[in-house]
Amino acid sequence: MDNTAPCGSSAGATKRTEFPLAGGAVALVAQDDYYHSKISISYSNEPKKNADFSLLVQANDLNDLDPGHTCFSVPDAPEHIKAGTNATLQVVYQADWDASVNQTFYACADIVFVDRSDFRFKIPCFNATEPGEDNRKAAEANKAVEAESASDSAESPSNAAKMGSGAKAGTIVGSLGGASAVAVGGIFLYRRRQQKKRALRHAHMEEKARHGQYPLDKGSPQTSA
Repeated sequence: MDNTAPCGSSAGATKRTEFPLAGGAVALVAQDDYYHSKISISYSNEPKKNADFSLLVQANDLNDLDPGHTCFSVPDAPEHIKAGTNATLQVVYQADWDASVNQTFYACADIVFVDRSDFRFKIPCFNATEPGEDNRKAAEANKAVEAESASDSAESPSNAAKMGSGAKAGTIVGSLGGASAVAVGGIFLYRRRQQKKRALRHAHMEEKARHGQYPLDKGSPQTSA
């Protein structure tokens, strides 16, 4: 189960991914809204509990994330951590997937540090999301209120025009953003839930983002507050 601490399952360390001592980033790919996320790290070869991890990133930007691809830079490794050191990155987040209330979920990635000069793997670090369910509910509520106000003041063409503009603005909340392809260290942590159609749509979003077809919305990568 993904809600088994500290890494979503009882399985031990898997094949480790090279990760730079400096200039690293974590890319989060989600199929639904998720909240109150934080990124932590353990320098233990086999972390067994949450207490084995220390906090890396817990920013305001992580409190409410929409479906799609979001990238965050992480602090450089401490001076005493050298190339060849094993570590595990942990992402903790909350979501109401498969339940009526939010639950806490976990995802981990086993890494081995390398000098930045030896880090050859280059991935794009960008932000491309679509409105989550909470965004859509807010937009729908906004439209309903404005439609009622427009009905009450139908005799005023100017007011009707203003309502139309407001409704359009409501649909833009949480629109696609981020198109920068930055060559920085990173690793993908996946949480798949929704149907195949949405997964294909996200792949299409990412492909467009890599080619700069979406306007910048948030900085890429995001930094902790």
